[in-house]
Amino acid sequence: MPGGGTNGPNVTLTDNGTTVTIGNGIVSIIITKSNGQIGTINYTFNNTGTPQTLNLVSGNPNGGKLYWEVSGNEGLAFT
Repeated sequence: MPGGGTNGPNVTLTDNGTTVTIGNGIVSIIITKSNGQIGTINYTFNNTGTPQTLNLVSGNPNGGKLYWEVSGNEGLAFT
């Protein structure tokens, strides 16, 4: 059971070299460091007694990737 503290494991950040992985036991996200590309969002669930993990961005004909974008026109700051 994720959630941190007494509710489950904390969110972790793992440096894999060219990528980083952020995870909490249910969701894990893999981000490419050089360009901020998110190519994997894994969702793990157990609705049938057997845990399953799905990559929520796979299967798209264009690669199913997500990118961070910050626009200075909207007064947003990115550090």
